[in-house]
Amino acid sequence: GISESNFGKCFPGNRCKIIFRGEYFHFNLNIKRKLFLRLSLTSTGILSLQILIDSFIGKVFNMEKIFLMFLLLLCITSCKKELVSQLQPATPQELWRSHNLHDYSIDQTRTCYCSGAGEQVHIIIRSDTIFSLTKVVDGSPITSPYYFTIDSLFGMIEYGNFDSLVIRYNSIYGYPEFLDINPQWHPVDGGVLYETTNLKMLK
Repeated sequence: GISESNFGKCFPGNRCKIIFRGEYFHFNLNIKRKLFLRLSLTSTGILSLQILIDSFIGKVFNMEKIFLMFLLLLCITSCKKELVSQLQPATPQELWRSHNLHDYSIDQTRTCYCSGAGEQVHIIIRSDTIFSLTKVVDGSPITSPYYFTIDSLFGMIEYGNFDSLVIRYNSIYGYPEFLDINPQWHPVDGGVLYETTNLKMLK
């Protein structure tokens, strides 16, 4: 918290410092015809507070009321930041679920030492279930159990019995756009890589 031992008394022309929640805040006091205080809160980005006060020329200024105002402002800012932080999804899967998408299409490529590897397939998902698979190159339909919905990819990540995973998540929707399963086995005909792109919402 803030106490007199934290900030003491600030004299005109001095650079002052306070400590709030373990963070340092600096400000300057300059007295001309009036007392002018500019307070810059550097720890939360761009926030400046300007206060113009009369009739304190050439005197030691009691900062108690100013800091009460400042503390209130910090508390309001902190509460807003904490509220926003609580509302933000904590994991990529929570981010994906927050968009509430159950009907969508994606393009998916499966890379491995196996039949059909490297083909980009357009997948239409309805009610979280694969509705159709078509080759992107010519639109011809295919049937395969080796392409997955986004929820199934998350299931593989969470419950799959793999030695290692390399994952890159989409920054906007949170889905795994790059999922490399057991990459250490690629040189000896093992492992599989799923690349999922071009997410589009369907009506």
